[in-house]
Amino acid sequence: MLAFRTVTYCTENEETPRTATIYGLYQSAFGITIVEADERVRAELVSPESARLLDLPAGMPVLRIERVAYTFDRKPAEFRISVVDTRDVDYVSRMRDAA
Repeated sequence: MLAFRTVTYCTENEETPRTATIYGLYQSAFGITIVEADERVRAELVSPESARLLDLPAGMPVLRIERVAYTFDRKPAEFRISVVDTRDVDYVSRMRDAA
C-alpha cells in the first residue's frame, strides 16, 4: 500500500492510502489542483540517513530530485525531495536533426 503524509493541507496529520496519483489525491481529497512543477536533479553521494532507509552502502552515488509543485497563480503546494538508487537507472536521450 502507498501512503503519504502532508502537514499543510490535512486537518489531521494522518497517513492516507491512495490508489491514484498523488496529484489525483490532492485534487479529490483537498481540492488542490497542481498545474505545474519545477524539478532540479543532481548526482550526489548518499547521506547516512538515506543509505539506511534505502539499504545502500555508504558513499553510493544517488540522484537527488527536488520538486516544487504549484497550484494556480504559482502558489506552492508541494515540496518533495526524492533520493534515487542509481544502480538500475539509465539516462537515455535521442537527438534528431531539425532540418
